[in-house]
Amino acid sequence: FWTSLREQTHPFFGGSASLWRCNLPPLAPPLALGDPPLIEWNGQQRWYRRLPGTTAFAAAAALGGHATRFRGDAIDSEVFAPLPGPLLQVHRALKREFDPAGILNPGRMYADL
Repeated sequence: FWTSLREQTHPFFGGSASLWRCNLPPLAPPLALGDPPLIEWNGQQRWYRRLPGTTAFAAAAALGGHATRFRGDAIDSEVFAPLPGPLLQVHRALKREFDPAGILNPGRMYADL
């Protein structure tokens, strides 16, 4: 069982539906997001399927956590939750310094970076 979770061969991970990893405080209540999640790490890591991105980001943030699109259509949403303005500026500045030509994974983390 544990190997199937680690290697993501467990049936929960099968199929082509979007897959979201939510990291939450361990005692956070269940997120009411449709299908039941697969829960790991004493409740801190929860996997959800078939979610719109804005719903996943908002639900996880409301409980003090964050969500990451692990698999799914890029049109569905960003991979990571939107950054607050000042943090986005820091990301842009670092990207300009370390990748002035903009050739290293453009758009990989955020569409405009």
